[in-house]
Amino acid sequence: MSALPKDKTKEVITELGQIGFSLYEARAYLSLLATQPVNGYDLAKLSGIPSSKIYETLKRLVIKGAVLPSASQPTLYRTVPPEVLIASVRQQTEHSLGFLASALPGLAVAPSVSMIWRLGDQEGIVRELQGIVTNALKEVYLSIWPPEAAHLVKPVKLARQRGVRFWVASFGPSPLTGKGIYDLLSCGASSAARLGKRLAAAVADDKQVLIAEFRDDAEPTGTFADDLPLALVTKEYIIHDLINHALISELGYDRFAALREQHPLIGGLLGPVA
Repeated sequence: MSALPKDKTKEVITELGQIGFSLYEARAYLSLLATQPVNGYDLAKLSGIPSSKIYETLKRLVIKGAVLPSASQPTLYRTVPPEVLIASVRQQTEHSLGFLASALPGLAVAPSVSMIWRLGDQEGIVRELQGIVTNALKEVYLSIWPPEAAHLVKPVKLARQRGVRFWVASFGPSPLTGKGIYDLLSCGASSAARLGKRLAAAVADDKQVLIAEFRDDAEPTGTFADDLPLALVTKEYIIHDLINHALISELGYDRFAALREQHPLIGGLLGPVA
């Protein structure tokens, strides 16, 4: 189909799909890039597209502005230069996004009932985490591990520039920068060992809240809500983690480990040190 390595060709086809190309359209376009001009029959053989589908595919590519037909018979086809196609797609995309950015917010109606929404995949959880930080006006509380925090580096930086304050319980060296970041790795490791999973939580402006869990052997799951009571409970959970970290630092780890062995409340809730 093309001179590209197989894995690179697959990646290009995937990215063409992101800008609206069907699988047949992407394969036809790549084959045509490598051998042009060519008629539809020969392109079908080159691309592996069924001959019954090739002319319909070429017609759609012409409409997209990706391919040009000749005026002579038999009809030959060539691609629009890739840089021209990309510039056209970029211009149209930016125009559409600009229009939607101004039009859609005016159509949005806030839900009349507070609801909790389920999140069942990594992409959805990351997207909502980024949204919480991006939409924050005053203050954000985060309880998070470095792999998830890595997705928030840019949103956090931009939020800080807007004056948003952050309190971050980071379970390991954080990729985030700035004030209010505390390394709670020892607490996080204890929790992860006890629960068998990593937990993450985020609260913005005492309103938006996200809670998620991550396992090595399964898809992550989470919940997201615009809910004051749930946001306040989650915020208190993060505050308690941060305060407990400060208290343990003052006590010293050995004294804390001894309390887990000897104190009925602490030992009962946390169990002895493993």
